[in-house]
Amino acid sequence: YSKAQELEIQRSGQQALTRVDQDELAVLVDGRLGVTWFLGSLAGVFKGEPFTARVRYTRTWIHTDDGGWRLVAAHVSGQ
Repeated sequence: YSKAQELEIQRSGQQALTRVDQDELAVLVDGRLGVTWFLGSLAGVFKGEPFTARVRYTRTWIHTDDGGWRLVAAHVSGQ
């Protein structure tokens, strides 16, 4: 998905999570840069269809004085 597609999915309510089970969460911060790693299971509805998934997310963040923590890049893969 592109950033625009992801934002539209979230805004429109086409995806709704009903469960998030976190198995691992790691955070690394160095100055204004941060990286988070998540491993867990998700359940919900996507475009009217129920789903379950085991996923790993990696996200890179930057902290700015005017915006706080902002997402710079993200990656998700099925486990």
